Amino acid sequence: MIATLMQVVIENAGAETGALILLEDDRLTVVAQCSGSRQCHMEKLTVTGCATIPVSVIDSVERTQETLVFDDAVNEPSFLNDLYIQHQQTRSLLCMPILKQSQLIGILYLENNLSTGVFTSDRLQVLKLLMAQAAISLEKKMLGCMNG
Repeated sequence: MIATLMQVVIENAGAETGALILLEDDRLTVVAQCSGSRQCHMEKLTVTGCATIPVSVIDSVERTQETLVFDDAVNEPSFLNDLYIQHQQTRSLLCMPILKQSQLIGILYLENNLSTGVFTSDRLQVLKLLMAQAAISLEKKMLGCMNG
C-alpha cells in the first residue's frame, strides 16, 4: 500500500523522488524512498541515519508541523549549509507533515532537481487531499502492526 501511495503522490506532484517518513516508537523512521517510475526502496531507516534526505528540512517540519515548499532550495538562505541540498543541487522541494487529528504521524518529502517551481499551489492542494486520506490508512496500518 505504501509503495502505491508514494507512486501516486510522486506522479501527481511532479516530483522526481520522494520519501515517506512515519513516526514509529516516537522516532521518525523513513519507511519508503521512491524515485520516478522505479521501484520503491522499503527498508526502514532512522531519519538521522538516512543520507538520501535533507535532515534539516525534516527536523524543521517535525518541529513546526508546517509545510515547507521551496522553488529553488539550493539557493534558499536557510539551507545554504545543508550538505544534502547543496550536494544534490535540489531545486524544487516540498516537505509536508502528515497529521491525524492535529497529531503528527509522519512526513512526506518530495523533490525535483530538474526544474524550479514544480510544487504549485494546485499540486499542493491535491497532495493535501491525498495525504489526508493516507493519514487514515497509515494510522490503521500502524495500529494493526501494534495489535497484530
